[in-house]
Amino acid sequence: MSEQLRGIRVAPNADRVLIAAPTRGGKTTLIEYIAHCLQPIRTVLIDPKEAPELAHIKPIVHNVSELPDALRGPICHWIPEDVEDRADLTAGYAAIWRLHKCGARLIWDDEVADTTKPNWISPDHAKLIRRGAGWQQLYIAGTQRLRECHPVIRTQAEHIIALTPAPIDLDLDALAQHVQLNTDRLRELMDDLHEQAGDYSHLWYLKATREHRRMAACPPGPQQWRAHLHAPARAQAPEEPGADGHAQAHAHSALEEELQASSTDESHS
Repeated sequence: MSEQLRGIRVAPNADRVLIAAPTRGGKTTLIEYIAHCLQPIRTVLIDPKEAPELAHIKPIVHNVSELPDALRGPICHWIPEDVEDRADLTAGYAAIWRLHKCGARLIWDDEVADTTKPNWISPDHAKLIRRGAGWQQLYIAGTQRLRECHPVIRTQAEHIIALTPAPIDLDLDALAQHVQLNTDRLRELMDDLHEQAGDYSHLWYLKATREHRRMAACPPGPQQWRAHLHAPARAQAPEEPGADGHAQAHAHSALEEELQASSTDESHS
């Protein structure tokens, strides 16, 4: 497990990661930071909101018919033409899943409340989450609206990261169910963390060890490492994500700013 990534794995089995944050709460920046630490790895970005801060990640594909060719390159940035068009989303995720045996990839789903609904997810999107791990398909999902995502995204996540400040009560309730805390305790932890460390600090839950880690915001700005997402990537899983020494130094300094690690097993009251 790479120390700078706090155990997020690509090999031998890739992890599923869920990052939740309020509007403009830093989820995209944090996912991009993790993506940088993982390079070189083929990266597929699904960007339903066409986020301006992601416009530098190219090539960009809108038409789902162009996805199969774009997916064979080191970077593919897919902006669905219409997130209400389930046939379009279904075809897009089918194209992504079709290449799941072609080597390790990072699948970055930037806003899963737009590409899924509480009662709907495309079949191949679900396969990426449920079955992609064995094929080294690292899946990282971000959302501002936890209750509006399909439940499989929450239930399958090995890592759940919640950025401060605490979300609205409905989303906090949904989050609490999957981090082994009751809602009041989770709110208390997030409020305390926000008071101590400010915006973009985050509570990082590791399902395997039931740890709740209190993390400071990542200090380096994205402009310092965005260029790494344009570098050619190997098709196979790298043994040491973020092999570039300068990048590793930034990653280590950022995620080492842990306010305090809590390995305490906290369960629902």
